[in-house]
Order: sequence, then C-alpha cells, then structure tokens
Amino acid sequence: MTTQSRAAVAHLGMDVPGAAAGDEDIEALVRRAQGGDAEAFGVLYRVSVARIGRYVGALVRDPAQTEEAVAEAYLHAWRDLGKLRQPERFIAWLYRIAHRRALAEVRRPRLEQLEVAEHVVDERRDASPEDSALASMTAAAVRAVLLALPEAHREVLVLRHMGELSHREIAQQLGKSEEAVRVAYSRAARALRSEIERRG
Repeated sequence: MTTQSRAAVAHLGMDVPGAAAGDEDIEALVRRAQGGDAEAFGVLYRVSVARIGRYVGALVRDPAQTEEAVAEAYLHAWRDLGKLRQPERFIAWLYRIAHRRALAEVRRPRLEQLEVAEHVVDERRDASPEDSALASMTAAAVRAVLLALPEAHREVLVLRHMGELSHREIAQQLGKSEEAVRVAYSRAARALRSEIERRG
C-alpha cells in the first residue's frame, strides 16, 4: 500500500478497532456513511475487508498489489458511495469495485496470474465438501485445479468459496438470476470434485 493510500484509509477510521456489524446492519451503516459518517464506513470496512482481500488475492499475484488494490477499492467506494441507490446491495457493489481495481493493478490480467493463498478456505464445522477438499490441498494444488476448470466454473467458485458470497450476492455481482447462479455453481462444484478426484 502506498503511503498516500495508507494515510487515506487511516483518515476514514478504518484502522480503528470496533464492534462488527451483522448483515442486517449493513443498510443502516451505508446510509449513515452516505451522510458523511466516516466511522460508519469504518465499520463497513472491518466487516467486509477479509472477504474482499481473499477475493482480490485470488485474482492478483503479488501480495503488495493485492493490498494496494484493496485499499484503492475502499477509497473508490467511499468516494462514490453517494451513487449507490440500493444500500442493501453494498457488498455486491463493493465486489464489483474490487474486481475492477484488481484488474487495474496488473498490467495485462491473465488467468495464469491466479494464485491462491493456503488460508483462503477456512476450516469450518459447516464446510461444504468443496471447502474441505480445497482446505486439505496446498496452495499450488488449489491453483492448478482451479486453472484446469473453464473460466465460468472458476469465476463462480472463487466468488463462493474465496469471496464468501451467497448465491444471491453472486447473482447481483454477475447480473444473473439467483436460480441461474445455483445451477452454475452446482455444475462448477461437480467439475471441481471431478478434477480433484482425477488428480488423486
């Protein structure tokens, strides 16, 4: 992160510890932030930055570039927050901004630049079979498996498992119906399992 970006992030109060917000509070926080409340935006940052960081990290090779892209995404979000007409869609809107900043952070975005850190999939008691399989693999193996899948499969898997988006949020992100996303995810999950099994 550049000194300028770091200073701007700190100015917005994003580096100040505070209580996390539930999903039901997002809309209220967005409305407060749209009114100029930097503290409210700081809470929005704290409850979303881990997911946004994992998502950007899955698209950008270099950790420093990832950090820069995430900082820039939040600065752009703060600047353009007044343009958001549906506060309840803040997270999906933020993912779109982060996606653009991630691509801007690399000179020529290529699929080969996809790199997954070993911690992108958390071990959870309610983890899906895909979560568990990915969590047991090395970063290099995860990267190889994802790169072997068609782009459409890879996109929905990255959004679901690394971005931790719900099917509804993915639908908003991709401009598709929720049912279409569920079908696409089901196919992508089957392709993922097949590829993992094929590789042993």
